[in-house]
Parts: sequence; structure tokens; C-alpha cells
Amino acid sequence: MTRHATRQVRRSAFARRLAEAQAAAGLTTEELARTIGVGLRLVQRWRAAEGEPSGENLIRLARALGRDAEWFYDELEAAA
Repeated sequence: MTRHATRQVRRSAFARRLAEAQAAAGLTTEELARTIGVGLRLVQRWRAAEGEPSGENLIRLARALGRDAEWFYDELEAAA
């Protein structure tokens, strides 16, 4: 698998987990962005698998959604 393909698989897995956690928390994308202190478009990009959060944003995201940061990538480890 190429680096690009690997990155896209990672982003897609993250986006699925983000959608799941966000729905469970009952937050809109706007509310989530405001809660973690980032722009709406950035969270939309994460949800669309167009990027991933930096370490700092991942920690804030995990806290806001009541998850461990590692949880967002657990399905990748299970598949490896």
C-alpha cells in the first residue's frame, strides 16, 4: 500500500470514529468546534476524512467527546 493510500485509510478510520463519538455526545459540528477551540471548517475536514487533528487538537477532541485519544485509531490496530 502506498503512503497516500495508508494515510487515506487512517483518515477514513478516524472520520468514522469521530462521527460515532460526536453522535454519542449529541454535539453538532459547530458545537464541537466551539468546545475544542477550532474553526468549523477544520472539524468538517476531519469528518470528511480530508485531514486529521494535530496532537493537541486530538487531546482536546478526545476530552470533549469523553474518549481516549487512542480510541480514534483502535480499529486500525485491530486490523493490523
